[in-house]
Amino acid sequence: MEARQHNVQSNAQGSQMSAQAGAATQSTEVVQLLNGVLADQFVLLVKSLNYHWNVEGIQFREIHKLLEDVYNEVFSHIDEVAERVRTVGGRPVATLREILETARLKEAAQSKHTVHEMLQDLLQDHDSLIQTLRAGAERCEELGDYGSNDQLTSLLRETEKLAWMLRASIQQ
Repeated sequence: MEARQHNVQSNAQGSQMSAQAGAATQSTEVVQLLNGVLADQFVLLVKSLNYHWNVEGIQFREIHKLLEDVYNEVFSHIDEVAERVRTVGGRPVATLREILETARLKEAAQSKHTVHEMLQDLLQDHDSLIQTLRAGAERCEELGDYGSNDQLTSLLRETEKLAWMLRASIQQ
């Protein structure tokens, strides 16, 4: 009887350890996914600020305000994603080196662009981030991380709205 009870306890502990190892692997994957989104958002923030500071031309006031709206929205997303990384047990990318090494989006090569080039560049980055968010939300759901799925889905909606605003501003 005692041996049987020991085997039951050993099996239960083994299952628990296996579940913990699986959860740790899933958590690591989610942290990497979230940090990729976070790094891309940092690139978007800096690029939006760059364009906001350097926009010129007849549409200056309107585009300057639009870019301010974009960077304010992106900044709020950064904080939410960084806090989610901490919530799932990770450390958010926080140095410029980590951000640039992790990001899929690229910095603006120069600060001198036409309004159309600025908006087109930001739109392409938003569209790329939308694809990343969609894939990330699906992966989090597959992993059973419904909190991260919900956050990425919400962020997806907000990023789609920003992309719509940029797209509408580009149209002639």
